[in-house]
Amino acid sequence: MSELVKRTLFGVLYVALVVACLQFFPDFAAPLFMLFSLLCVLEVVRLSDLKRLNVGWFVGLWLLTWAALYLPFPPELLAVTIVLLYVVSMVLDRVTWRVLYVMQPFVLSVFAVKAGFFMSYDVVLMVFILIWLNDSGAYVFGRTFGKTLLAPKVSPKKTWEGFAGGILSAAFIQLLVFPFIYEGYNWVYGVVAAILVGSSATLGDLIQSRMKRKAGVKDSGNILPGHGGAFDRLDSFIFAMPVVFIFYTIIYL
Repeated sequence: MSELVKRTLFGVLYVALVVACLQFFPDFAAPLFMLFSLLCVLEVVRLSDLKRLNVGWFVGLWLLTWAALYLPFPPELLAVTIVLLYVVSMVLDRVTWRVLYVMQPFVLSVFAVKAGFFMSYDVVLMVFILIWLNDSGAYVFGRTFGKTLLAPKVSPKKTWEGFAGGILSAAFIQLLVFPFIYEGYNWVYGVVAAILVGSSATLGDLIQSRMKRKAGVKDSGNILPGHGGAFDRLDSFIFAMPVVFIFYTIIYL
């Protein structure tokens, strides 16, 4: 099987899995996100070249964080606790910060839906769709018009032309498609969300690229043939999801 066929096949399977869980089988969304976050944690630990003892510690941290979501705490108390956890992580060692960084969007998504906030898995799916549109547009525009490198020391293939084209593609296509998908769609919020997702997704990708460059590896893992690891596929979502959450929190407060 050629690399292109392999990449296309597993890419379609990945997209189908995400869409099916978030749109048609929401009861499986939390287990899927738990799995995604565990795979990302293991890959981050691998990038950090830690010993087995350290791996067990960070897997325990992953398990404790997810278990806390299902304890009978008031949603407001749990929200404050989660925020404090991540604030504290910023002053801890580098690997702890990385582990909490890759976990937070998945925990945040499930928590927001479970707590009955304004969020739903439809919003989470919207973020994924905008990321896919942005990535596709960035690829096409970058290949066609790309001349000015965006971050040559971190990601030598990304260009400013591709970055702008990705955001324009996501903003334009969602204007055509989202009114038929989301009831009560607001095009102004949609365009702003597309810009935020495109910008933050690119930043998330650059953060992961820097981690891999420091570790001297091409991919964070090999669980998805042709695509690398879970972190390779989810790096954009990891940064974009909290940004969208904050955006909609400000709107609906």
